[in-house]
Amino acid sequence: MRGIEWCIQQKSKARGSETQIINLSLGGSYSEASNEIANRAFQSGMLVVVAAGNSYTDACEISPASAQQALTIGATDQNDKLASFSNYGNCVKLFAPGVQCNYASASGYGFTTGSGTSFASPLVAGVAASYLSENRSLTASALHQLMISRSKLNAVKSLPQGTPNRFVNPLCQ
Repeated sequence: MRGIEWCIQQKSKARGSETQIINLSLGGSYSEASNEIANRAFQSGMLVVVAAGNSYTDACEISPASAQQALTIGATDQNDKLASFSNYGNCVKLFAPGVQCNYASASGYGFTTGSGTSFASPLVAGVAASYLSENRSLTASALHQLMISRSKLNAVKSLPQGTPNRFVNPLCQ
């Protein structure tokens, strides 16, 4: 959380009020302090994209996924179904692909695959960055709303009741 605090401090020192994006591919048990710092980052002008978690439980029970102003992201599989591990619930705002995602190998050669909401949330952060590059005047709040409004409604299969059904496909945005 100290890293997020540093980002907030640097943003306050920077000239201008341009929106920035933070991806938080992390989580833990519910923590008011973790949620508060995520909310403060949003209030300072940063879109805070958060991985929902991989425990197949209600994301409102973990932090910072349960932060009120976080854009919390769950994961889907290749069939647009809720990934078997993905957290769910009212705190999850969007879903994105999160199963067998390709990423650069740490060895520096080729690619490998991984699964988790920590793969889905950076995809959404990248889509948000694309939108922001098209319109630098967007506030964090406006960008948050834009992400939701441009997502595909009712595209995710097998969601538990009470979970918003909105999907971001980074290949088609």
